[in-house]
Amino acid sequence: MTSVTAAPENPLPFGRSRSRRSGSGRAIRWLRANLFNSVFNTILTVIAVYLLAVAVPPRTRYFSAASALCGRRKARRTSA
Repeated sequence: MTSVTAAPENPLPFGRSRSRRSGSGRAIRWLRANLFNSVFNTILTVIAVYLLAVAVPPRTRYFSAASALCGRRKARRTSA
């Protein structure tokens, strides 16, 4: 007769256990641990977010306008 072994206490790898915490709680913990764990990292994070907020919208408008112009040129070539 074979013996039945019990299931492992923690089936998830690397000792992780399933918790009922919300995803936003884990995200906030991750942000605090990685982006805001020192004054220097906080300053760098704020500067990076500011630069992205300043740089991304103009590029988005430029690329959307350029694609619209390119589409119009292709339409003119094919319709003529």
